[in-house]
Amino acid sequence: MEVRENHEGVGYAGFEAAISEGTSQALSKVGLTLDQIKGAGFGIGGYDWPSQRQPHLNSLAKVGFTMPVEIVNDTVIGIVAGSEEGWGVGIVSGNRL
Repeated sequence: MEVRENHEGVGYAGFEAAISEGTSQALSKVGLTLDQIKGAGFGIGGYDWPSQRQPHLNSLAKVGFTMPVEIVNDTVIGIVAGSEEGWGVGIVSGNRL
């Protein structure tokens, strides 16, 4: 059985819970609160189509991301981070079976 850890496997409620928990842990470690964040960017696994944009933004707003937010597919983050030109080939292989 395939286990998915994005909205496709856990629904948007599960996505919200994961974002909330991860954000809480990260902010706690650096001594910040969410209201101190002025902008956020996310590379989200399973975010593949323009029709998914608003549901993802709605979920992020529910957990407190009301500042300017940008979302892309998770492969984009790797390409941008690893390429001086801003383009390249990204392979993400992270599903657990």
